[in-house]
Amino acid sequence: MLSFSTDFGQLRSSDYVVLALDTPIDKEDRPNLHPLLKLCRKASPFLKERTHVVVSSQVPVGTCEKLAAEFKLQNSMTISYVPENLRLGQAINSFFSPSFLVIGSDSSEGISSTARLFKGLKIEPVTMRLRAAEMVKHVLNSYLAMNITFGNEIATLCRWVGVDPFEVIGAVLRDNRISPKAPIRPGPPFSGGTLARDLTVLRNLGNRQRVRTFLLDGIAKSNA
Repeated sequence: MLSFSTDFGQLRSSDYVVLALDTPIDKEDRPNLHPLLKLCRKASPFLKERTHVVVSSQVPVGTCEKLAAEFKLQNSMTISYVPENLRLGQAINSFFSPSFLVIGSDSSEGISSTARLFKGLKIEPVTMRLRAAEMVKHVLNSYLAMNITFGNEIATLCRWVGVDPFEVIGAVLRDNRISPKAPIRPGPPFSGGTLARDLTVLRNLGNRQRVRTFLLDGIAKSNA
């Protein structure tokens, strides 16, 4: 039976706590973690021993370690990251029939307990460390963003030489090294939180670590 409640006291009987809040962004596409951290602080006193915390909110790499500190996880508790891979207008179908499932945790118990939670999906999960799983979502969305900007730049060049960009790109997508589902097509730039947020996370990571991200910076510039 599915039920809904705002009573945090019900967490005392829960084996799993799944964090699936949307992560808002500011005007520069930087994620705002305050709502998620606030929720963790409110929920923390109600967690029982051996609670398995599963995070699926889109968060910057390294966030789950901060959330573990907010939850004050004991040795018997685990935290895992499962990057959501939903699609607009197809959320239910993409949840129950995912193309892949990633589970990240720094403990074997975290991996196994989270795998049990998702066993009904009938798909073999790809397992990895916590930070690696957080990086998966950033890389996936940045790759999709690159496809979109590439398609638009090619379309501009095609127009200058008087050819149909849909015809050209349609032929390219027949190459077996490129997925025919790749979002390489003329159209509007990407907007909203999802792609821009993860692209920004990787660019900011590069800035903090003093690693040049020429391609990622170019994607943002081209899209703008």
